[in-house]
Amino acid sequence: MHKSKFRQNVVFVAMIIFHMTVKTFANVSCPSRPDPAQVIKKSRSHDLFFVDAKRGRDEWNGKTPYPRRNSGPFRTLSGAITGIRTHRKSLKKRVTLFVKQGIYFVTETITLDERDKGLSIVGYPGDRRPLISGAYRIPGSRFTPLGQKIFAAPIEGKCSKHVFLGDKRLVRARKPNLKRWTGNDMTGEGPYLRISDLLRPTSKCNIEGIGGFKQDYCHPDNQHGFVFKEGDIDLRWRHPETGDILVFHAWTAERGHILNITARKNQVHFVRPLKHPIGMHPNPSGWRYIVENVFEELDATGEFFCDETNKRLYLIPPERSLTSKSVFIASVDILFIVKNTADIQFLDLAFRHSNERNVERYHAKPSLLQFEDTSHVVIERCEFSNIGHTAITLDGTCINHRISANKFHDIGYYGVHTGYQTRNFLIRKNTFTSCGVSHMFQPSCVHVQGAANVKVVENKISFSPYAGIKVGWQPMFRSSYLRPNRFVFIIEKNDVSNYGMGILSDFGGIYLASNPKCSGPHVDLSECHLHARVSLNTVHRASAYHYGGMGIYGDTAVSSLRVEKNWLYDLDGAAINFHCGQNNLALNNMVYHTNGHHDLTFKKNVIYVANSAARMWRSSDEWVFAVPQVNNNIYFFRMFHQHQVDEFFPKDRSLQEWRNSTSNDLRSVISDPLFQDVAHRDFRLRSKSVGSRIGINVRANQDFKKHLLIESFDKDFIWEIQGKDASVYDLKYDELVKRGTEARPPICSTESNKCRVLKGTQFDADRAISSLAFAVRKRICAVEAIETPAPEEQAAESAPAEEAIETPAPEEQAAESAPAEEAIETPAPEEQAAESAPAEEAIETPAPEEQAAESAPAEEAIETPAPVEQAAESAPASKQLIRGVSLSRYDHEVSQSSDFCAVESSATPGDGCSPSWTVGLGCGVLINNGAPND
Repeated sequence: MHKSKFRQNVVFVAMIIFHMTVKTFANVSCPSRPDPAQVIKKSRSHDLFFVDAKRGRDEWNGKTPYPRRNSGPFRTLSGAITGIRTHRKSLKKRVTLFVKQGIYFVTETITLDERDKGLSIVGYPGDRRPLISGAYRIPGSRFTPLGQKIFAAPIEGKCSKHVFLGDKRLVRARKPNLKRWTGNDMTGEGPYLRISDLLRPTSKCNIEGIGGFKQDYCHPDNQHGFVFKEGDIDLRWRHPETGDILVFHAWTAERGHILNITARKNQVHFVRPLKHPIGMHPNPSGWRYIVENVFEELDATGEFFCDETNKRLYLIPPERSLTSKSVFIASVDILFIVKNTADIQFLDLAFRHSNERNVERYHAKPSLLQFEDTSHVVIERCEFSNIGHTAITLDGTCINHRISANKFHDIGYYGVHTGYQTRNFLIRKNTFTSCGVSHMFQPSCVHVQGAANVKVVENKISFSPYAGIKVGWQPMFRSSYLRPNRFVFIIEKNDVSNYGMGILSDFGGIYLASNPKCSGPHVDLSECHLHARVSLNTVHRASAYHYGGMGIYGDTAVSSLRVEKNWLYDLDGAAINFHCGQNNLALNNMVYHTNGHHDLTFKKNVIYVANSAARMWRSSDEWVFAVPQVNNNIYFFRMFHQHQVDEFFPKDRSLQEWRNSTSNDLRSVISDPLFQDVAHRDFRLRSKSVGSRIGINVRANQDFKKHLLIESFDKDFIWEIQGKDASVYDLKYDELVKRGTEARPPICSTESNKCRVLKGTQFDADRAISSLAFAVRKRICAVEAIETPAPEEQAAESAPAEEAIETPAPEEQAAESAPAEEAIETPAPEEQAAESAPAEEAIETPAPEEQAAESAPAEEAIETPAPVEQAAESAPASKQLIRGVSLSRYDHEVSQSSDFCAVESSATPGDGCSPSWTVGLGCGVLINNGAPND
């Protein structure tokens, strides 16, 4: 008997190994997966079970991958969990459930508990990732046409806000329509309707917006509705009670469900009051709103309306799309809830289509994967997309969790959210795109709270209407909670881009906050310490609706922050902002052309000012308790004007006056910092930089990881050579281009190593240039730096291949400590040799040939009077630069707005906000003693 079972097991394992070795990998999707033979070999020490949605049966024992007489794989995931609990030999032995290729529809939440300790749910090696869906499917063939555009089909379950055509998100019938539906749209995107008046205006809160940024004492009646303009809300709607109205405030937008419409007064009323009264933030809100889910507004491609009463779904699909695609209606809020257990793994799976119904404001739950009081959990090489609310949440006491090498796309609220009792948590090398798609209470792709050793490292994050990464908003710590230079949170080596998207205001790419107890005047800041280190991140491309598209933002008096060695550029607000707080330090950050500010101790930073209107002050700015400590900085004015330098420092002071009155910036200089290549956003300092003379760690800056430059661009976003002689490069459209940037390529010649661009051409120069410089291993020509890079430079800068990531054992995770700063190789000699070196090393006078590389075009004749410690720039521009057409927004964008410096400053000495000092670029240095946001 024992010999027979042994032979059976040997046969089964041999079958698995044989099947894995002959399986093709042609259609395996990224992220990369381990060798199947190695997986099976490693799994021989585990109990193995299998589930197959196509050929399995839940009454089988699940011990074989294929049907064999009366044995074979399970059919459903819930049946597999039940069967494993029955057939599992011991809780001391790990168990692996291999999930075969196919679609697994989850109709009810699956709960894992202490009975499932040591369970790994793994995509079957060699197959495409199995899809686990919380939706029910309607084949396209079931839809029948109603008129020319609208199609309809009966539904079996409940309606949902989240409906998908294939992998594209449909939008609820809305007014006004999107400019163009792409399937990757934010529900908060414009255009917008505008509120006509308040239900209860007062002298202090009215439609004129007295106060601009904020109006106090808005009547509570204004939480219940508003007055609309004639025709914006149609009085002929048969069932307006199905509709929602998305109302915008400053940093949030919320939905009011329509109760009724008063025709005589053009008033709309809500079933429940909003969190904030309409009119509280007049300018940041823009008085905007969007009408959703009214049948009569179903009139544009990509829209749908779900009729709950008659059980029918109506939609307008792209032409002929229903012949090949199915429609998925999200129905399950939580696919898996894991609680009171340990050693759980989800590997090589694809999750889609979670739902949410009437989520309360700031609540992160429900989530597709929900963990409560768990330890040693691994989520790796999975894909999360088309998520109704949050993808993953950790709640309760969660210890030793790792989320790595996953892809998150089209997320309703958060990609990952952790609770404040989280310890030893790592989220690493994940990709997030399009978070906060439908729920806009300060959304982000990652929101971490925690108590110890919480790390967010090496992630790529893009497209959010608010922040990329949020940290805190939880019970805080005392300053003595940790020893010096120890941190609860480490936010490191992330690339955060394209956030804000012109939808909300008052945010940062990396946003750190305390809690309501630390907000407002007269607070005790001794318990407002977060203990976070934010370092080696690249934060860029912020766009706020009205104000505050910042780089790194410490809000609500959050304290004990160390912000160092970050690259911050192309922002819509402050580069670094500490909104009150204590023990905050900004050190060795590279800041380029921002409209921003920094606080408290501000040392060893490079300030590259590319806006002639920039100033380091406002008339209402002041500091209390202590003069800020500002020193060892490099200031450089690209578009140099003598009067700007004479008035740049606080209160119309020149550098010398600023030094004499405050003893600040005594070791700072006004000089070209000698960045490697500003046009390509390479902010490493050259070895001849004056930074080494004033204490800036030039070597550490030169060693800044190049992968941040490379990984900040999609790998398929490259220029392909279309002909050998002409060498015409053709731009592939990616998500950014699809969001409204029309692209035409420059025409390049390998003979002259020059490019010409047709007049009027518009395309995303940053991504294109960087892709040219770092992704293509052929001779190329950059747009503004005409010289073709040498082949050895390109080879050194080519993007690394994706690595197959091992899954460490739980005990390895527990022992894992904070990552040390990596020593990165210094650029190759041939790269440094290609850089132009200054003729002499005088701090005040960089060589003309270096300044020429950063200077304005030839047609822009710029006078260069010599200020204190300012080097004279060479008048003529380099002959190697061709600037017939400006491909970059940065030369003209800031000057288009006269209200870039609108920052509130309302606190008075003794209010507990000590000391709060703000430095700004684009607006110069702002000295701000404002109370935290309420």
